[in-house]
Amino acid sequence: MVPGKGNNRVVFKLTDRFNNTTTTEVLVTRQNNLTEQPVERPEYDRIISGKQIASFSTMLKNRAKDDLLKVIAETDIENKQFGKIDDYISLLREDAAKHGIKSDEVDKLALRVAVMDNVLTQAAVDYLAKHTTGEINKILTDLDIYKENIMNWTKLQEYVASKSEGRISPDDLNNIAAAVLADTDPSITVLKKKILTFSEKSAYGDLIRQTLAALDQRSFKTREEWLQAFIEEALKHGLTQSQISEILVMISASPGTKVEQYLKDLIDHSEEPLTSALKSIDLKKEGINTPEELLSYLFNNKGKYSEASVNRSIADLVSSKDISGEGLKTKYSGFWKNNLWILWILIGAGILSLFLVFWKRRNEKNSNK
Repeated sequence: MVPGKGNNRVVFKLTDRFNNTTTTEVLVTRQNNLTEQPVERPEYDRIISGKQIASFSTMLKNRAKDDLLKVIAETDIENKQFGKIDDYISLLREDAAKHGIKSDEVDKLALRVAVMDNVLTQAAVDYLAKHTTGEINKILTDLDIYKENIMNWTKLQEYVASKSEGRISPDDLNNIAAAVLADTDPSITVLKKKILTFSEKSAYGDLIRQTLAALDQRSFKTREEWLQAFIEEALKHGLTQSQISEILVMISASPGTKVEQYLKDLIDHSEEPLTSALKSIDLKKEGINTPEELLSYLFNNKGKYSEASVNRSIADLVSSKDISGEGLKTKYSGFWKNNLWILWILIGAGILSLFLVFWKRRNEKNSNK
C-alpha cells in the first residue's frame, strides 16, 4: 500500500490456519514534499490459474449442501487473484462467516473434496489434525503441504505411511478421514486395528475377532462408548475381565511398563474429576502390582471411577502409543523369549517327572523278583 500525504492509520488483521484472528494498528506519517511513487502490487510470488480455482470451486459445489453451497456459488472469484488454493478457502471462510456459517464447515468440505476428488489443501490437513489424536495428529500438525509439495490425497497417504514407518497405512488414513467426515471418533479406528492385530497372536484370538465382528453391526460416535461396548461384548463371548485388561495393556503400554508408570500415563491422559481420583489410588494398599490389575481394579469399582472417563483415558493412551502392528505381534509372541527361564523350569519339571516314574517302575520291578 502507499500511504496518503499526512497522517495515516493502518490496521492489520492477521488470521492463522486455525482461523484465530488478531488486529493491531500503526500510524504512518507521509511528508507533503515526497515525490509521487508508482504503485506496484506483487501480491504473490506466483498466481495460480483462474481455471484451476474455477475447477476447485466446482468440486466444492458438487460436495456442498444447503447454505454453504449458496455461499460458494455467490463468492466472486472472477476478479480476484490467488497465490494458492488455500487463499480461496480463506475467502470462503470470510463469506461463510457473514452468513453465520462456522469456518470448520468450510474446512470439513475441503477434507471431503481431498478424499473424494484427490485435490488436497492445507485446510483439509488442518481439519483432520484437529479431529485426531496420537501419532496421526502429530504428523498432520507438523505438515506444511506447500513446503513438502503434497498436492493430492494419494501423496498424503504416502507421506503419512512413510512418516509413521508403515504404522498408518493408506487404508488406515482413509478410515480415519471417513470417521471424521461422519462425525465419528477416529480413535475408534485405531482401537479396533490394534485389538485386531493383538488377536492374531493371542490364544483367544477367535473370541476377540467375534467380539469385533459383533461391534461392526452397531454405530458408535465416541471412543469411550465403543470401548465400553467392546468390554461388554467380550464378556458375552467368554473372555474374562483379566483377559480384557491384558488386551488393553498390551496395546497401550511398552514392554516392561511398571504399574506406577502405567498409572501416571493414565493420569496424563485423563480429565477431572478422574485425574484427582486416579492420583488418590494407593497401589500398595489396594494390592495392585501390575497394569492389568490396575485396569481390573478400575473396571470393578464403577461407583468410584466413571466408566466413560476411564474408557476415554484408556482410549487416548492407546492412540498416543506408537506401537506398530508388528510390534504388537512381537510383544505377545515374544513372551517366552523374554521369560525363557519359565520354559526351562517347565522342561526340567517334565524331565524330573519322567525320571521319577521310571525310577518307581524300576523299584517295583526289582521288588517283584
